Amino acid sequence: MDKNKVNKNNSFISQLFTLVGGSLGTYLFPIIFSPILTRIYTPEEFSVYTIYMTISQIIAMIAAFKYELGIPLVSSSKERYALLRVSILNTIFVSFFVFLFFYIYNYFLDFNSSSSLEYLNDLTYLVPSAIILMSLFYHILYNWLLYKKRFSYISISKIVFGFLYATLPIFIFKIYGLKDYRYLIYSHQIALIIGLFIMIVLLFKYIKLRNISSLITFKFNDMAFVLKKYRKYPFFSSPSQLINTLGIWLPVIVIWNYFDVKYASLYFLSHRAVNMPVMLLGHSIGKIFYSEAASNLNKGVFANSISRYFNVLFHIAFPFLCICVFLAPDIFNVIFSLDWSQSGNIVQILAPSLFIIFIASPLSTIPTIYYKQEIDFKFNVLMLIGRLLVLMIGVYANDLFLGLLLYSCLSFLSWLFYLMYILKLSNLSMKLLLQQSMNNRYEYLAVLCMTLAIYFFSNTPICTLICTCILLTYLMYSFILVIRFNFYQID
Repeated sequence: MDKNKVNKNNSFISQLFTLVGGSLGTYLFPIIFSPILTRIYTPEEFSVYTIYMTISQIIAMIAAFKYELGIPLVSSSKERYALLRVSILNTIFVSFFVFLFFYIYNYFLDFNSSSSLEYLNDLTYLVPSAIILMSLFYHILYNWLLYKKRFSYISISKIVFGFLYATLPIFIFKIYGLKDYRYLIYSHQIALIIGLFIMIVLLFKYIKLRNISSLITFKFNDMAFVLKKYRKYPFFSSPSQLINTLGIWLPVIVIWNYFDVKYASLYFLSHRAVNMPVMLLGHSIGKIFYSEAASNLNKGVFANSISRYFNVLFHIAFPFLCICVFLAPDIFNVIFSLDWSQSGNIVQILAPSLFIIFIASPLSTIPTIYYKQEIDFKFNVLMLIGRLLVLMIGVYANDLFLGLLLYSCLSFLSWLFYLMYILKLSNLSMKLLLQQSMNNRYEYLAVLCMTLAIYFFSNTPICTLICTCILLTYLMYSFILVIRFNFYQID
């Protein structure tokens, strides 16, 4: 037995669960407290906050022009500090231009109502500040901590953020009786500030005076060199991420313009309660995969790494698909108020696309790892165009759920073919990976049968929820076993 390899796998498992635990903590608290929040706010009252989050998340994703992606990969300390500076400066400039856009928009346009003007005036200041905070928290400092391998710091800050983000609006209402979109936004930004503060404090004991000096003092020639050397990040990775994020939130934009605004909030709840935590679990797994990519490539074990990750991702995604397709409406009826019950139907419709995206998205950094960002960019452009077209079919037919169904089907097929393509870059085939995953076929069949049994024989939604919790307990145990098998085994 290779002791070094055992130690490496032990360390890897620790990093994986630390990072995944932090991401789950970020959205576990919002899920836990959402039943209370949805009994305080109606979908209509939640709509402005939904727009705030949509705009902020889309722009924050690319505010640094993705230069932060180079931080964990470069070997030169000088270039790493230059990438950090460039990322922070880009974020500040982008936020400033967003502020100017809102300010000019409010100044020149003739509004129909004072209420519209009021919330747009608030967003003029709140969206730019959210972009800076979210870019630092989710992207810039996140990648710096990945480089430092400080996964526990990421988890601690995310768990604190998730708790405050979920509970502050409830405390404000219970203690002061205040209920407004502003307090939802204030709570979000206060939680981000405290999360960033924790990140910085935890890092401070490892920061030396010369490190701070290296960050503050720089030559413009060094900045220009980094901007030129890593130009593929802003030209391909940044637009690609923007288009991908825009595609995820495109339904909210379409709903806001063409349907009842309450459905924007219903979509947001489905995203917050199911899509976001599951995607963040995949995102955390993908970040571990990305942080180890350079080392695995150099050692010639990159294809083996992809195979192991695929097995783990499929093992999580299949039960998730079964539960969402058959049980989501009943679960949402129990957990949330009746005003929000249609979110379960939205989850049911989007389940196939979430299944394939959960598997493919963590592996979608393969083109970036090979420095072929243009592949990812072309895919996301075509995906955005296709998603917009199918949603507009729903608008033309005046049927939101038809549009969402077409959106889900298109996303499933597109991500499936894209996954097959990027696997070929590493000389892997989808057929081979699926055959390996089917080693657990009897377990997958049992999960499907248990889900169908709950669907057909459960008499009440509360019974469905209890049975689903029991099933999820088993699935968590099964997930740990699969992790141990894939990352503890010695080749």
